[in-house]
Amino acid sequence: MKSRLPDNFKKPSVNAMLENAQKVQGEISVAENEISKMEFCAIVGGGSVKAVVSGGKRVKELKISDDIVNDDLEMLQDMIVVAINNALEEASDYRDRKIDEITGDLNIPGL
Repeated sequence: MKSRLPDNFKKPSVNAMLENAQKVQGEISVAENEISKMEFCAIVGGGSVKAVVSGGKRVKELKISDDIVNDDLEMLQDMIVVAINNALEEASDYRDRKIDEITGDLNIPGL
């Protein structure tokens, strides 16, 4: 069965598609620049460990409360890893949501 297009359907020109792709690329670049300047925070252990990372996925700050420093070292190390990973995941999820808002239903490889 052959599908039919509406009579008023206009085939998009290659130039229009390229212009649209360039526009989307520009919007993504602006969003990624803004995100790289943002900070994302995760707190674990009831506030014992706090990690702050940039949207560029760099650790900006790590705070450890005094009361946990003298406790179990292995537990402290685990909490640090969890806090950093949670903050990085938050940054990554935020970026993904912003890119999805820009691209809509487009499935662009590598984004």
